[in-house]
Amino acid sequence: MGILEYFIYAFPVVMLELIAALAGTFYIRKVPAASIWIKRFVYFLWFTFLIEALASYAVIGHFSSYKYFAFVKDTNFEKKPLVIQSI
Repeated sequence: MGILEYFIYAFPVVMLELIAALAGTFYIRKVPAASIWIKRFVYFLWFTFLIEALASYAVIGHFSSYKYFAFVKDTNFEKKPLVIQSI
């Protein structure tokens, strides 16, 4: 899988996360009496979108041979996936 295939599969998911977060924010602004659970859910949507966007640096670095994110080269993040490091 190359970087183009990754973006073809990942871009729609990230855009749906962004649309959901924006729609939730719009709802909170239009309905001032929204429950605390709805507000927390919208904060969670924004957090999910932010983490997804920030975590894409590893994929971009990998597919660009670390030309764009050279600070990741020769570190544990290049050698092992993050899931294996946390176990």
